[in-house]
Amino acid sequence: MPLTDKAVLYLNTGDFEVEFHIENSFTLRQELSKEFLLGASRGQLVSELISLAGGDEGADAVGYNIDLGLGSTTIEITAELGPTQDGAWGLVASQAGSEIYDNSKTESAHDGDPLERAQIMKKTFRKARTGSFRDTLFVYAGQWSDGTYAGTAGRFGEPIPAAIQEISLSKEEDNPSTAGLTITMLRTENVEPKDIPDILGLD
Repeated sequence: MPLTDKAVLYLNTGDFEVEFHIENSFTLRQELSKEFLLGASRGQLVSELISLAGGDEGADAVGYNIDLGLGSTTIEITAELGPTQDGAWGLVASQAGSEIYDNSKTESAHDGDPLERAQIMKKTFRKARTGSFRDTLFVYAGQWSDGTYAGTAGRFGEPIPAAIQEISLSKEEDNPSTAGLTITMLRTENVEPKDIPDILGLD
């Protein structure tokens, strides 16, 4: 069952857990950018690479793209935050668990002005290390769901592991009850520290 009515960002730092349920007007975009070891060019490929690519007519005959499967997926969520928030927006006791209301903690922001909530989200992720091994961020949206926030799992059976790239905020003077929010993330892959030497070719 896809999550069609909301998107959920779940952050676990080891010290605290945070959820941001984006429920109102929002759009979700995913873009894949492929990367090539060598692009299509003539006269610049060594003969060994031409042989690997399956060509034997010489570098001047054709251009090759050599694809090692590298690429990056960008995830962008654009939302309009309203004056009310039904789902969790801030600290939770556990994933999909009860909300924690604590005004002394800057991660707790379930109610209040929409711009303030957006600013607290930005501050929370500014302190988080979503691109490291310490903190984990998962995006639940559409078919990317394991059933945690829906009755059943989506087609892909899991959320998207991600790292925050940029968060931008906006507020229109003629509409003080809403705030604009754009979150740009990069899809990541879970890597165990023990696997780093293999990935870097150090073994």
